[in-house]
Amino acid sequence: MVYLVFLFIFTISWSQDKADSSRNKLDAIGTISLNSNGIAYIPAFELKAGVVISAFFSEYEAPNEVIWQAQRYFAIEFTGLYKVAPNSSLSLTYLHDRGQEPGTLIGHYINLGVDKSEIAIGKKGLLSTALQLFYLNYSGNNDGIFISPKISFSVRTIPSSIYFQAIQALDSNITPFPGFKWNLGLSYTL
Repeated sequence: MVYLVFLFIFTISWSQDKADSSRNKLDAIGTISLNSNGIAYIPAFELKAGVVISAFFSEYEAPNEVIWQAQRYFAIEFTGLYKVAPNSSLSLTYLHDRGQEPGTLIGHYINLGVDKSEIAIGKKGLLSTALQLFYLNYSGNNDGIFISPKISFSVRTIPSSIYFQAIQALDSNITPFPGFKWNLGLSYTL
């Protein structure tokens, strides 16, 4: 949690700096998402290498109480983006994910994505669509190929959107078989 607070404060303060017109401009953004079913949005950015810091929370029941445990993950990310048109892109992402707590997973994630954004709906509405095909290969014989469509709706003057995302396992040795999952969420962009 401390890492997330630091990252949030750092991103906000960095974006408030005055730009020097003789240097290249650096844009920093942040996004906060609330998810209904624990399916996280899969990132797709311009060509870059980076580090991802995240935490997942698990619920354990003990006598007379419920315990929430954070499991920290760090990942190295390499992502490329090809703009087909101003509002359409293809992306390729590789993540090497390393769980930090005993018993957490370590592995690889490869994602191929297609994205079409800012489709006008009336004067104020915007629709965005995305389709991702990804492969997981994690410790403990946890691998598979998945497909994930996403559709989101926003209003031009409001910095948030409502989205629906689904994930379907095409082939996996994860037990039990992951099957179909869906997620409805609200995303607010800082």
